[in-house]
Amino acid sequence: EEEIRTLWSWIPARMKLFNLQLQYSSSEHGRHILNVLERCQELEPLLMILETQSRKVIGAFISKVLTPVNGAKFYGTGETFLFSLRPHPPTKY
Repeated sequence: EEEIRTLWSWIPARMKLFNLQLQYSSSEHGRHILNVLERCQELEPLLMILETQSRKVIGAFISKVLTPVNGAKFYGTGETFLFSLRPHPPTKY
């Protein structure tokens, strides 16, 4: 719960008005990254939380729709950030 409270404190206030809806789960939709991108390509804002095979928990808050620029590159706004929750104390990048 403490990790979630910390993560939620990093989300911009205006974005907290949106209802959270689970859009992707590896147990339901598979583990291929293309499945993730396909299910989430039109969503904004997007909170992505991933658990690695080594049990690390990392993620990203993306304020705008993922838009390719110059091929495979993507960009965000000043509100977009990466984070890690485990195994170390929560950290925002």
